[in-house]
Amino acid sequence: MAVAAFGTVGHDRSDQRLKTLRGRALDTRSGCRPAVDFLRTALTDVRILHTRPSRVLALWGGSAATPVLQGSVIASVGFSLGLPLSWAQVVFALLIASTAVGAVPAPGGIGPVDAALVFTMVALGAPMGPSTATAIGYRVLTVWIPLLPGTLALSALVHRKVL
Repeated sequence: MAVAAFGTVGHDRSDQRLKTLRGRALDTRSGCRPAVDFLRTALTDVRILHTRPSRVLALWGGSAATPVLQGSVIASVGFSLGLPLSWAQVVFALLIASTAVGAVPAPGGIGPVDAALVFTMVALGAPMGPSTATAIGYRVLTVWIPLLPGTLALSALVHRKVL
């Protein structure tokens, strides 16, 4: 009789542990909880943002203006070098190149975007020489030349002990 009682007590504990483990394994909400909380917070922030028209204009206007301005710089450089593509084709080439390079981990996209941009412009019918020169000119104008005023501003702020 003692053996039967012992077996029953052990069996009850095993059942309880099994139910607990099964409950944890089947409770999918605990694994999705951080994702649901993140999504809820993000949607709340979107709702708050869209209640102020000035913020909406800054967000969406800036998002639309950035590729248009970058494409305009590339088109201007390309037109000055005799690139035989239209402004729309150059902007399209930039968007395609930027999208394709999203999988390549590079700081600021410098390097892979340029190669993809040249490849895309050549695929659209531009010669290799002007396409390469356009990509180099674009990088010089948008990355290297702005370094000089930025360096001067930084040194002035450090000299005045603002930073």
